[in-house]
Amino acid sequence: MKYKVTIETAIAATKYAILPICCWPPPIGANKWAVRRHNICGWLAIVLLVINVLSIIYNIYLNRNDIDRCIKILAEMGALMSTCMKILICKKERLRLQVLVAEMENFIKQATGEEKELIQAYVDRCFVLHTTVFVSCILGPIFFIAGPIFQPQPFPGDVAYPFEVNSTWLWLCMYVMQSISIFQVGSMVMIDILYAMLLWYTGLRFELLNLEFQKVTNTNELRGCVGKYQKLIRYTENLTASTRIIAVEITSIAMFAVTTGGFVIIRRPGKYDVVKFIFFELVSAMELLLFSWPADHLIKVSEEVGASVFNSDWIGKSPTMLRNMLSIMQRSQQPVVIYVDGLLPILSLAFYGSTMSASFSYLTTLRAIADG
Repeated sequence: MKYKVTIETAIAATKYAILPICCWPPPIGANKWAVRRHNICGWLAIVLLVINVLSIIYNIYLNRNDIDRCIKILAEMGALMSTCMKILICKKERLRLQVLVAEMENFIKQATGEEKELIQAYVDRCFVLHTTVFVSCILGPIFFIAGPIFQPQPFPGDVAYPFEVNSTWLWLCMYVMQSISIFQVGSMVMIDILYAMLLWYTGLRFELLNLEFQKVTNTNELRGCVGKYQKLIRYTENLTASTRIIAVEITSIAMFAVTTGGFVIIRRPGKYDVVKFIFFELVSAMELLLFSWPADHLIKVSEEVGASVFNSDWIGKSPTMLRNMLSIMQRSQQPVVIYVDGLLPILSLAFYGSTMSASFSYLTTLRAIADG
């Protein structure tokens, strides 16, 4: 029998992969010590990242007349900055994430046989993308940490310090600090998987609700479906409010990464840097896809609520039931979308394509400026 990854395995793997940056929300009802420990570990992760960012900024200052070197260093700094921002976002959204994750986990525990089949179908659908990102964020940091083996540099990152690092113990301390930060960057991408799982889960709930609406035959069944629909709308409002912030961040970083990483590649660096930044670009593009794909699916399934009500057995029903159905159909004309006025258009696969296209346009402009 072919082994399949279950949703429980996917959640557990994601939870453990996020541990280095302490961004998985503690369970609802966790004691004060657990919450305090979670917050302290998160702030320690930020402090370590900031120390490494400062060493990169100092290196940019030393090489300020070399635009190729500066852009290469900026590309590396972008990953560290993204990790810091995501940790802060998760801290800000901790209470909301607690509720969202708890409801998802409770639903999975109580799922019926039919619901479990649909859950597994969703897991199978996004298995390739999520597994590719997951494995990349484990093997990628190992490859980056081994950089000094392939490059004539003392540390994995392109950094500099305002003091001598001649002592073996001092060098080892700096190397370990950078290695931890690189693993933190890998964990940062797992936050995207967490949000993607929440978006897929919401789409799953809409799809199940659509099936229930199609089977409605009387007022009591419709009333039950309406109650579930209202509860699901409240859940999506919380989810979209939390996702908007991180979606803006990941869109900005993805465009920055594709632009700066692409610039490094076209300047014909060494083989190690070519492999490193191609990997860097691919992961950045997949990060945005992790959000865009389930968000696009959520738009479609939330729009289909009205069609599901229309396809139910409504002929000959009471005027009250028909009025309720009409109200649901009107409400479904406002699909669940993730956007931020003036910053982020509606998050979808079409937006993903336009963002990647714009990134390569910025890359062309950057190359022209450097050549000029």
